[in-house]
Amino acid sequence: MKDPIRCLRREVAGVRVAARGSGHRYPEALRNKIVLHARPRRARGESLAAISRDLEVTAPTLQRWLSSSGSSGFRRVEVASAEPMPASSPAPAVILPSGVRIEGLDLAGLVILLRELA
Repeated sequence: MKDPIRCLRREVAGVRVAARGSGHRYPEALRNKIVLHARPRRARGESLAAISRDLEVTAPTLQRWLSSSGSSGFRRVEVASAEPMPASSPAPAVILPSGVRIEGLDLAGLVILLRELA
């Protein structure tokens, strides 16, 4: 039977060779395999540093993959009412998790934005 660590290392090395630069873009399938391998080891109490060394992936990268819920961070929202806002109400603002603030949209523009973000 093949050694799973050796197979994963070989795939990681293939990504590095193909990248030819300082940044590597790991395919989602490879990231998923690494996470499936690393989660049980973390549950047994193995250190992140040891697992990342075995797999030849940096510890911060592995930590990010393990803590990722697989979502982009956006949440689905619904507009409860299509009634125009009174002029005295403050203009709506959308604040993204990254801290980006979007202001100045009317209700129609806000609905379009939220649909695109979903």
